[in-house]
Amino acid sequence: DESQFLGFSADEAYLMSLSIAQMEDYWPVVVSFAHTVLFPVVAVFVSGMIFGIGGSESAESVSLARGSTPRNAFCAKTIIGVMYAIAGYLVFTLLVVFTCAIWRGASLTTSFGVIFTRRLIANLLVNVSYMVMCSAVYSVIDSKSAASGGLLVVTFVGLVVSMSYPDAVAPFHMAYWMRTCGVSGTDPLISAVVYSIVSSGIALFAREAACAWRTAAR
Repeated sequence: DESQFLGFSADEAYLMSLSIAQMEDYWPVVVSFAHTVLFPVVAVFVSGMIFGIGGSESAESVSLARGSTPRNAFCAKTIIGVMYAIAGYLVFTLLVVFTCAIWRGASLTTSFGVIFTRRLIANLLVNVSYMVMCSAVYSVIDSKSAASGGLLVVTFVGLVVSMSYPDAVAPFHMAYWMRTCGVSGTDPLISAVVYSIVSSGIALFAREAACAWRTAAR
């Protein structure tokens, strides 16, 4: 579809060469979110550090002895991971958009502000959903290297599938990032909200089921 651009690109010259009528307002937005393609790597690294940090088991044992629960520990680690990853993502995105505005001569119009804000919210929601999924995987898989490798392989296989079938919204985070970071005919915010809620719920349910099965198997 020549009226949309699904994907990631930091090359404004390429974006402006596309025959998309609204690209004048969209290209700074697309450039500002191009780094989102690397967010899974950051998310896996941050979650892996938090769930696999040295001494965490002994600290968690102390917490359990004081009346805490494994679920509370999981929630605390997930919240910490989300805060670190999302804060870094937000700061870097704002730096890029202001760089486009100041150094590249992009005009921060009202139309641009609305588009950017809605895309930022959509991306943050999908990012949080991905962080929840990472936390759930790390909390049930003992081998952190296997968890890291599996998460990255599945994520970028999802990117390949989403690029191969751009007209179909595959149930992968990358499929939604391609839309929230590109130019599409429809506003991706609502679909991002729904996907974030559903995928986070599935990840948390799967974690609870896995934990229950492990407890019963002991």
